[in-house]
Amino acid sequence: MFRLFSPIRMWQYRTTCLLPFLLLGILPLIYGMTSGNYDVTRFGILLAVMSFDDLYILWQLRSFGGDSYITDKSEGLNFHVW
Repeated sequence: MFRLFSPIRMWQYRTTCLLPFLLLGILPLIYGMTSGNYDVTRFGILLAVMSFDDLYILWQLRSFGGDSYITDKSEGLNFHVW
């Protein structure tokens, strides 16, 4: 997702991972469906699907508490939790 140089709390990281799905995927999808603008609906679906990697990271982090700290590793979808 992005490179962190200092550890942050788990709840902050989870929020950061969830925001692309909500702001770029779900909100345009809802707006497009309610307004009848199907181009925006398709755009919302596309971006919701493209944020699957962020949702996968959230799924991997489900066993850690909000008090944990996390840093990203530079290769792939890797992170270090303590």
